[in-house]
Amino acid sequence: MAENTAATSATSNTAPTSSQGEFYLRRATADDLDAVMEIIEQARAVLARDGIPQWQAGRPNRGEIAQSIAKKVTYVYMSPDGRVAGTASLVPGPDPNYNKLYAGKWIEPDEEYVVIHRVAANADFKGMHMGSRLLDALIEKARKLGYPQVRIDTHDLNGRMRHLISKAGFTYVGKILIHGDSYNSRRAYQLLL
Repeated sequence: MAENTAATSATSNTAPTSSQGEFYLRRATADDLDAVMEIIEQARAVLARDGIPQWQAGRPNRGEIAQSIAKKVTYVYMSPDGRVAGTASLVPGPDPNYNKLYAGKWIEPDEEYVVIHRVAANADFKGMHMGSRLLDALIEKARKLGYPQVRIDTHDLNGRMRHLISKAGFTYVGKILIHGDSYNSRRAYQLLL
């Protein structure tokens, strides 16, 4: 989650402006790739500065984000003036990384779910609670899509993201391993809708 980085201007020329002057969530398009990558790089820098190894091995990279956009699972949170204020992916399960939970158990293990990945907020909107607003918008989108639960994970050291996840109403349920690698363990959370 990147809310404390140097300001930049992630924009999208194709975004409509909300007539009510409100922020809104929409699916990302190929035209959003540069803005999304700029925000991802902001987040990567904040994580590095804070000594958090998450996102430091070159992932997510431009190719992965482009593929995620093509699969229609990446979203952008748009400001009323058409700037990308945040980004995340909302990926239908099952996610292989969530198959085995360590030191805990899923609340509703057999229910269909969607996973929130790659949450990042544009530093231009620092102080406006973009992380919380983005998570709330994603949860509402999952609810409208009919998912009975949402899952999310973050690195143990990412206290900023852990706070946002808890504030959004998620329950900590245990740990997962990313690609089965014990070096890449993450705290897993679940929210029943």
